[in-house]
Amino acid sequence: MNQSPAEVDPRFTIVGSVSAPVIHQNGDRAYVELPTVTNMRMMVQDVQTEIESYRRLIYRVEKRDQDWKIASMISINESDSLHAVIPGEKLVIDPKELAKFRPSYQFLSYVRTAAGGEVSQDLLGTDRPADIKKLYAQAQAWVDHKA
Repeated sequence: MNQSPAEVDPRFTIVGSVSAPVIHQNGDRAYVELPTVTNMRMMVQDVQTEIESYRRLIYRVEKRDQDWKIASMISINESDSLHAVIPGEKLVIDPKELAKFRPSYQFLSYVRTAAGGEVSQDLLGTDRPADIKKLYAQAQAWVDHKA
């Protein structure tokens, strides 16, 4: 059953935008880096808030029968922020509540947990540079036909 995450409020539209892609190509294979930002409004502590989440999508693409096809996609969490939408309204979050979440997606984790959901703390994020370095090495090996 497809169900929205616990913090999604159907009254508000989720807005996503992307920046220009960076393409690393070798013949019939490439990996594409696509910076994205998602803005999502929701109610937190009876305050209308907006979470802004920055991610980098890494697509592995391959040319098959003259068409480029997506072989895989993975998301890297870069950072996020949370603020009250209406100027003058106050949103107070205890820093101790945030401390248990990873910096690259701490506000997403906070709002989802507050709404009764869960977020894995093992997702890819810029706060774990060794994991990111490994991902890029794997993507390059795939482009070079070594994986």
